[in-house]
Amino acid sequence: VPVKDLEGLARWDARHYRGTCIARDRYFELMLIGFEPGQQTSIHDYNGHEAWVHPLQGELTEERFEQAADGRLQVVSSVQLGPSSYSYLGDAHSIHRFIDSGGSRCLSVNLCCGPIRKWKVYDAHSGRSITVGTPGS
Repeated sequence: VPVKDLEGLARWDARHYRGTCIARDRYFELMLIGFEPGQQTSIHDYNGHEAWVHPLQGELTEERFEQAADGRLQVVSSVQLGPSSYSYLGDAHSIHRFIDSGGSRCLSVNLCCGPIRKWKVYDAHSGRSITVGTPGS
């Protein structure tokens, strides 16, 4: 999809990345995510759902985590994603975060199987998590 076809749907915020739902039904959710330079998601999971993330412009660093025996999080991989790449997130190693690491705005499209109604957000230092979700989930 050419970026120019989606620019009108993109949202930007100087304080926090912004997501726009493009389409959603009981089988999938398609989101457009706008990151300003340096912005990052929380460390989170997709509650067992599958997802694909594809930067349309800019670069994202994807960090994946595992919980150690003491509950703390450990980075198990870190990859750069750009317009010629995508990421697949399934059950294994699904604890992750995305960081706009390219020095310019990043726009990604995220396709999730499901829509994701609940997910966990993890504390980077302790590894503790809380379950959050969308209204009505």
